[in-house]
Amino acid sequence: MESNPQPPSSSPRLVWVVIGGLILTLLAAFAGWKLGSRHADVSEQGMLKVGSEAPDFSLDTLDGRRLGPAQFRGQKVVLVDFWATWCGPCRIQRQILEPLYDEFRGRGVEFLAVNVGEDGQTVRDFLNGNPFAYPVLIDPDDKIGSQLQIDALPTLMVVDRQGRIAYVHIGITDQDELRSVLKEAGAA
Repeated sequence: MESNPQPPSSSPRLVWVVIGGLILTLLAAFAGWKLGSRHADVSEQGMLKVGSEAPDFSLDTLDGRRLGPAQFRGQKVVLVDFWATWCGPCRIQRQILEPLYDEFRGRGVEFLAVNVGEDGQTVRDFLNGNPFAYPVLIDPDDKIGSQLQIDALPTLMVVDRQGRIAYVHIGITDQDELRSVLKEAGAA
């Protein structure tokens, strides 16, 4: 009688593939929760630490002025958006910020968009088809971005009226969270 060898069962291999997939899914979910949560350790980014004095910098704007968060100390809450033209998430963040700017601009809040690492002409070309409603500051040599250790874009910083950092977030932040942050920082 001839014996018919049975192929080895693939079920143990399949079990390990499923377990591995579940572990990767859980790790990805945890990372997303951690990065997207306001209560995750997003209280600092590089040198930007909630509760500390805001950095004192000013940069040229596209319209020829020099602006920075310190110029508004004692007068306004300042939201600073660090961004670049090549950054897809920055474009999404901008779409979130524009309606908030309209909502808060008469309520003691200033928005500043700090372009990091691109020359003025590149930014102007981009803005020809995509104008910002608020001032765009240029950091072409990434001097301020490097100094503040901004290593991800977009990065948002909110400075309260006293000139202290009230909020720092890496990545996209939704309108409800920003609305709450601006009010907590002293927006009227």
